Amino acid sequence: MCRGVSAARCWRRAAARALAARWARRDDHSLRALTRIVAEDAGTQMDWLTTVLKTDQPLAELVRLYTDLLLSLDPSPTKIVTANFKMCQTAEEGITMLMDLKTDFDEFIDCMRNVIEAPRPNKDEVPLSALRELGRAAGAPLRALLPKYTDLQTTLFLSYLEEPQVKQEDLLEQSRALLAVAERSEGWLSAARGRGERIAGVAVHPFYDPSVEAFTSAVLNLITSHTRRIESQFLSSVSAGRSAGVLSDSFPAALVLEHATAVLLDTLAGQRAWGEEPKPDNPLLDLKTILLDAEMRQVPRTSPPSVAGLRRARDVLKTLARSILRNPIDVQLGKF
Repeated sequence: MCRGVSAARCWRRAAARALAARWARRDDHSLRALTRIVAEDAGTQMDWLTTVLKTDQPLAELVRLYTDLLLSLDPSPTKIVTANFKMCQTAEEGITMLMDLKTDFDEFIDCMRNVIEAPRPNKDEVPLSALRELGRAAGAPLRALLPKYTDLQTTLFLSYLEEPQVKQEDLLEQSRALLAVAERSEGWLSAARGRGERIAGVAVHPFYDPSVEAFTSAVLNLITSHTRRIESQFLSSVSAGRSAGVLSDSFPAALVLEHATAVLLDTLAGQRAWGEEPKPDNPLLDLKTILLDAEMRQVPRTSPPSVAGLRRARDVLKTLARSILRNPIDVQLGKF
C-alpha cells in the first residue's frame, strides 16, 4: 500500500496516465487543447490531493503532475508543431505560426498561474525548481522551433533587397536607392524586433541578431559593389583626361552613398541599445530560462562584424568623394 510520498507518487502516475489517455483520444493535439484539459482537471485533482491524500503540498504535487504529463504525452506537442511547421509555405506563415505557438504557451502558463495563485487556506509554496521544470516542459514546442526563426526572418529581410528599385544602372539613382533602403531599414528592423518579442521576449536575441547581421551584410555587399562602380567611373574619367569634380556623376553618387552608410550605422546603433529586461521572480515568466539552453543564455550581445565593415565603407566613400572633388585642382596643380 502506498503511503506518504509513495502515495503521492502513485497518484501522480495514475493521474498522468488518465490524462495522457484523454489527450491521445483527442483530434486536436495542440498546447491550447492541453490547456483546456488542465483547466477542467485542476480542481478535481486539488480536491483529491487535499481530501483523500491529505498531502501537505497539494500545489507542488499538482505542478509535478502536469510537468510529468507534458513530458509523457504521445503524440507530444513538440512532434505535432514540428510536423505542422513543415507545412508552412512561406517565411511569413512560419513567423505567424511561431507567434500563435507563443500565444498557446502564454495561455497554458496563465492557466497554471491562476491555479497556483488562487486564494485557499493553508496554501503551500511551490518550489522554484518545480516551477522551472514546468516552464521548460511547457516551452518545449516553442523551444524546438525557435532556431527556425533566424532563417525565417533572414528570408523576409533579404526579400526587401530583391525589389526592382534597389538595382539601378545610373550611379546617382543607385546611390539614392540604397539610401532609401537605409532609411527604411529602421522600420523593417523595428517591426521584426516587435514580432520577435511576441514570439520569445528577450529570449529572441540569439535568433534575431543573426538575421539582422545577414541583412546588414547583404546591404554592405551592395554598398561595396556600388562603391567600386563609382570609383571605376571616376578613374576612367581621369584616364580619359576628363576632370571630375563637383559636377561629375561620381561625386554626388559617392556623397549619397556615404550618407546611406551613415544612416544604416545609426539605425544599427539604435538596435544595439535594445536593453535587457530584469530576470522575473516567477520562473514561469522567465523566458530566457524556459526557451534558451544554459550556454546560449551566457552569450553576450556583441557588435556584429558588418558594423565594422560599414564603418570602413563609410571612410572609403568619404575619401573617394574628397578625391573626386579635388581632382580638378589636382589636375591644374599638375600642370605647374
